[in-house]
Amino acid sequence: MKVNTKKWLNILFIIYCVFMLWMTILNREPRTHRCELSLFWSFRELIDGHPDGVQDTIQYLENILFFIPFGFLLPWKKSRKQAYLIAFAVSFAIELSQFVFTVGLAETDDVVANVLGGVIGFWLYQIMKRRTETRKGRE
Repeated sequence: MKVNTKKWLNILFIIYCVFMLWMTILNREPRTHRCELSLFWSFRELIDGHPDGVQDTIQYLENILFFIPFGFLLPWKKSRKQAYLIAFAVSFAIELSQFVFTVGLAETDDVVANVLGGVIGFWLYQIMKRRTETRKGRE
């Protein structure tokens, strides 16, 4: 990958991380300590017909989408395992910060969704990288 491309990807990663910090912690008003540790509770609400089930499930899917750029842009990803662990650590830190600073609902589901989004982003990066290398090999 060209040096300029890497430089721009790193700049985009920093901008994305600032945006992620803003969206998950800095722009929220403190409330009370809230935590949801049960897994896939939004899907259970959806299946049970709870009025908030659809909105909670959409939010779960939004969390996946929100972390795709993280996995794609992560500059020091050397291996799939490393990318997954970094996505987990960052997501866990966000959820812990939300709980400590009382600025959101800390959820295990968010960690799962965020890691899944990071994995998807990493896979998309790998696909793009292989296609680029294949194209260069044909030239």
